[in-house]
Amino acid sequence: MIHIRKAFRSDGRAVYDLITSLMGFPLDQEAFHEVFVRNLHYESVPYYVAESDGDIVGFGSLHIEPQLHHVGLAGGDSGVGCA
Repeated sequence: MIHIRKAFRSDGRAVYDLITSLMGFPLDQEAFHEVFVRNLHYESVPYYVAESDGDIVGFGSLHIEPQLHHVGLAGGDSGVGCA
């Protein structure tokens, strides 16, 4: 069974592995970790992971920000992946 939950700091390595596997190339691990941890503190950037049997098998994020053409807040996904 798949369980979806908010991401934690401790999920960083699993999320990195998932994203780079899906992208097909590595990213700077230190820079990735800094952005991941920084964004965990912003309510406007929710991160979620999908778990199956204790393993992270999916990741999704949403960035919510004020947009002039919406005259208010709007959100867009910045990355979704599944193993």
